[in-house]
Amino acid sequence: NTINLKKYTGETLATFQSDGGVALYHNNIIKLTTVAGGIEVRSKTSLNTEVSILEEDGNNAYLNLKSNRDQSGTTYRDNSIYSFARANGSSTPNAASNLIQFGSIQGTSSGKIKGRMSFLVANDHSDATTNAMTIAHTGKIGIGTATPYTALHIKSAASGQSAVNSAYNNFTIENDSTAGMSILTGTSSTGAIVFGDSGDNDIGKIEYAHSGNSMRFTVNAAEAMRITDNGTIGIGNNIPNTFSANANNLVIGTGSGSEGMTIYSGNTSAGNIFF
Repeated sequence: NTINLKKYTGETLATFQSDGGVALYHNNIIKLTTVAGGIEVRSKTSLNTEVSILEEDGNNAYLNLKSNRDQSGTTYRDNSIYSFARANGSSTPNAASNLIQFGSIQGTSSGKIKGRMSFLVANDHSDATTNAMTIAHTGKIGIGTATPYTALHIKSAASGQSAVNSAYNNFTIENDSTAGMSILTGTSSTGAIVFGDSGDNDIGKIEYAHSGNSMRFTVNAAEAMRITDNGTIGIGNNIPNTFSANANNLVIGTGSGSEGMTIYSGNTSAGNIFF
């Protein structure tokens, strides 16, 4: 009940199965097979398996994934691209190692759709269940979360907080224990957090200069305070460690013009300096 289509040389070009399946060959090797769930592209040579969409007339080339499933409700419906691999102890490529999901859900009115894109990777599992990154329909990006709070949300574990301050909502780092950010530079370079506005793109800065191991704070485009490698502090002074070691824990002033320090206490309280 199988029909074989061959060249006069005997090379098989196609087979048509009684169950409706069709197999296409190249050099007597199956390359494409229709199955109950769709189409399989195969390779049994030393070459890599690839599917190419080639447009030769100067137009765009597209790969369209179309689903006619109802998108209403509160659950995202996903079109997906899977990457399967042969798991440890298995003889067939049946474990999903990577997955790209193109999700959609009904929009606010008829004819509108909200979309999202998720990237999942296997983390010593039999399936790609770890959500590595999601781009939400709002344009927000979540790393480790499918529901990012801010423009970029990096999440290791849930902190218990469900929202961020609305005035500072561009970047979030979240964990259920210690959370933080590392800035790594060369041993003679500077790591910095820079603040700018329409008039000055670095009007404020927090810097760590590895060349001399000092922490520097810039306000209104001028260095306002420095903590040196030996712990001396300069306010309006960037060389506090050059003063007498007997009195250089805190150095105030530029050495130009009047300088001073004020202790401002309540009317019935005391202002003190203790030795």
